[in-house]
Amino acid sequence: MSEPFSRQTWLLRQLGVGGGIKKRLQFYVAQGLVWISAGTLVPSIVAPKGPAAACLALAAALVSMGAGFKLSQVRRHSILLKDLLSQIGVLPGSTGLLRRVGKVSKIYVLFLLVILSAWMAYPWISGDLRLLLPYWTPFETDTFIKFSIVYFFASISLLAVAYTQEAVDTIVLLIAAYICR
Repeated sequence: MSEPFSRQTWLLRQLGVGGGIKKRLQFYVAQGLVWISAGTLVPSIVAPKGPAAACLALAAALVSMGAGFKLSQVRRHSILLKDLLSQIGVLPGSTGLLRRVGKVSKIYVLFLLVILSAWMAYPWISGDLRLLLPYWTPFETDTFIKFSIVYFFASISLLAVAYTQEAVDTIVLLIAAYICR
């Protein structure tokens, strides 16, 4: 029987559970990207680009901050979560739920990767070199190189936010399913 939540246990390993300094460092880099992304969106809220851009920046900043807080909480309780994940798969009556949630999780991630890939490729395909989210930068993104650097950072940080949000939310769902059994 394959592990239905291999991505979530992989996330826990990336958080440093059972790993060494290298894994912890990878986690701190990913969390730093999430917080830097949120920090670059906050100044855009008050920038004079209009209320729609401010609302979009506020929503994106709140999602990034939420992902950062969730990651820090999961990191704090990662050993307990690893034990819980190892116990959930062996309890009678729980494997059906785990398989269904695992399939939904895989479909969600596939859908997410397709949408984010299209989102990341759009400016280069269309030739319209404007940021799709109102990120604040200390310089203008008027050249292809500057735009590519900022847009690559924005895309990678959004991918990290989306991936960890889904994985962390699935772990929380597992805890709820375990408690409600």
